[in-house]
Amino acid sequence: FSPERLIFRGNVRVDDAQMQLTSGGLDVRLSPGGTNIVSLVADGKVVMSLIEVSNQVTRVTCARAVYTGTDDMLELSGQPVVVRNTPETTNTFSADVIVLNRATGSVSALGSSRGSVQMAPSGRTNGPALPFGGKP
Repeated sequence: FSPERLIFRGNVRVDDAQMQLTSGGLDVRLSPGGTNIVSLVADGKVVMSLIEVSNQVTRVTCARAVYTGTDDMLELSGQPVVVRNTPETTNTFSADVIVLNRATGSVSALGSSRGSVQMAPSGRTNGPALPFGGKP
């Protein structure tokens, strides 16, 4: 490691107030003086739990995750899957590449993508979403 770069290899685990991460390797680049994260690259069986702006937890799995601190963007590749759970819904999203804007909470996809939403009717656990106008 150096004052502006940290490299970790083999069963990496990070616990932070905004994120929990496990991966095969992690490369962290810091601003001069080591005060801010410039970028973070996680490689190999990446699993993250992210606490979003709304305090919603998002679970991410992928082969590679690249975070850029200057714009608070997270790019996921290698069969990425994003799962967002709320008391009302479970949203699952996959694509060739997924980009999460952590500042706004928006998700965008590059290449082919798939998504699903499961809704939990009042008093029931999550199940298949009902069609528009459908009744539980």
